Formats: sequence, C-alpha cells, structure tokens
Amino acid sequence: MPQPIRGSLNHINFDSDLLARDRKLCGRLAAALNEWSKAEGALGLLLSTILKIRPSVATETIGSIVSFVPRLDVVKAAASRHWRLKFTP
Repeated sequence: MPQPIRGSLNHINFDSDLLARDRKLCGRLAAALNEWSKAEGALGLLLSTILKIRPSVATETIGSIVSFVPRLDVVKAAASRHWRLKFTP
C-alpha cells in the first residue's frame, strides 16, 4: 500500500477543524477508515463461517475486543479448534 506521508513528521497539528481545512487529508482518512472497516467486516465474516453463527453475532463479538491483534487471535483460535475437531481421526 502506498505511503501518503513523505518526509519527516516533526509536528502534527490536530486542530478540531483540520479536516475541514485539508481536503487531501480528509480523503486519506476516509480511505483508511474504509479499508479498516473492510478488514473488520472480513474478520467477522470469517469468524461467522468458522463457527457457523450469524455474521452479526460474529461481528459484534469481534467488535467487543479492543485491539486488532487479539481479534486476529480469536479468529485463529476458532479456526484451529474447528479444523482440529473436523480433521482428527
């Protein structure tokens, strides 16, 4: 993925009206939020497929976990349990 920020970041201004003044930054933020939303949705759909539960329940479960790495751990644990039970002779 291309890195939109070039050069050093010595100072970042977080004024409340920053997005209103900087349309490029606003567009980049919207694009980043869109990609993050797609990743969250994919994790929820994957978990719902593995556990055979409704996607809304899986997405709610994933959403209740605060950070992204533990969310991945939940999906990995569910997948590990699912395939171990399924493929154990």
